[in-house]
Amino acid sequence: MELIVGNSTLCRIGGLKDEASGSYITDATAVANIYDAAETLVGSATLDFVPQSRGIYQGTVNPTTPLVAGAPYSVVISATIPGGNTFRRAFEVVASQN
Repeated sequence: MELIVGNSTLCRIGGLKDEASGSYITDATAVANIYDAAETLVGSATLDFVPQSRGIYQGTVNPTTPLVAGAPYSVVISATIPGGNTFRRAFEVVASQN
């Protein structure tokens, strides 16, 4: 994953499956949150299910998100499925200038 100052960033997760049935999940609530080094939320994006996909969710972080080139950020993507189970993945990235 890459964060570029002043640009939209596409956040995407894929392959969300129900372990019991093997079916792809189409009704999760998914979000990507961006935190700075002080763990302050600086941006987010709602991730929507991509129709006809195999459990893919994606969304775009707004280009006006206040990022600083060279600064470290944590991008945390989480998806909650009906019933309450949550998938969570975190990425450590350094923002770059376009």
